[in-house]
Formats: sequence, C-alpha cells, structure tokens
Amino acid sequence: RFRITGDLRPGSPRARRGFGPDVKRPAWMSRSLAYAIAAGLVGWLANGYVLRVREDLRFVFGGVFAMLSVVLDRPVHGVLAAGIAASRTVFLWHHPIGLILSLCEAASIGTLVRRGWNTLSAAGLFWLAFGTPLTMVTLFYAFGQSETAAWTIAVKYGVNALLNLLLVEFLLTMPVVGSMIRRVWPTGGARSLRSRIL
Repeated sequence: RFRITGDLRPGSPRARRGFGPDVKRPAWMSRSLAYAIAAGLVGWLANGYVLRVREDLRFVFGGVFAMLSVVLDRPVHGVLAAGIAASRTVFLWHHPIGLILSLCEAASIGTLVRRGWNTLSAAGLFWLAFGTPLTMVTLFYAFGQSETAAWTIAVKYGVNALLNLLLVEFLLTMPVVGSMIRRVWPTGGARSLRSRIL
C-alpha cells in the first residue's frame, strides 16, 4: 500500500514544499490578478474618451493601463487586463476587431518579453507580421472597405498601440510615478523595467 511518510504538520518543511495541508498560493498571485482586473477596468473607462482625428480615425488610450499589466506582470494577467479594457471598443466601433487585436497583442508581447525581447521590438513584430495584415484583410473582405481605407485604419491600429506603449515608457521612466508603480505592482521589480521597454 502506498504511504507518504515524514512530518506533514502545518508549518513543517515538508508541508511548505507542497506535500501537506499547509500549502498556500503565493501572495503575488492573488494581488496580480486583482491588479490586472483593476488595470482593465481603468482602461475600460479610459477607452470611453476617444480622440477623433477624422470620423474613421479614432484613437483610444485605455490600452495604456492594459500594457502596464502586460509589461509588469505575467502574460495571462496582461491578456485579462487587455480583454477587459478593449471590450469597450466593441460598443464604440460595433465590431470586435479591436478586442481581438488587443488580446492577441497582449499575449504576443507578454510572451516575447518573458523570452527576453524588449517591448517595442515585440510590438513592432506583432503589428508588422500579424496585426496590420489581419486588420487590413478583415476590413477589406469582411467589411467591404476600400483598399485605401482598410490600409489607413489598419495602420491606425498599429500607431495607436505603439503610442500606448510609448506612454507606458513615459510613465515608468518618470522618477516619481515610475518608482511608485514599481513599489505598488506585485511583480514590478522582477526585472528591469527599462530593459523591458527599451
């Protein structure tokens, strides 16, 4: 008969390693989830304020808060924050393209950053290889936009996303704001923030 031997009392070394009842989730896990949800909700509110360049060119900046979660936290939390923030664009633009792109962008950038890429390079690769072509093809074939209009809107999405990342860089490199974010965010000090961005 299979038996587990050793001291499994709460607080014992064996229990702390995960063999007994004294198993707790890391503190950063619950805090990171709460921060990701909070960042997504703030981003959702911020996406309600639209900068209109033209009727068909509208910039939103709620992605700044989602990108903070992507840059400072784990990919799954970044994707959650991005999904919450970008869900508002479905109501603004009456199509899910912005939401889908935000989810894919957060997953791609978060994964590449954890593999050593800096954030701007990861974002550039995503938008050149996937985001812009997908948007152009979807708008042209599924929504019947002209080729010029489809390309214009597709490039706008990429520019908007890069502007969001530049705003994240600006916030994180500000002496007071950046240090405050690093102190407050659960996993903000895990790696050099500047190396993630630049």
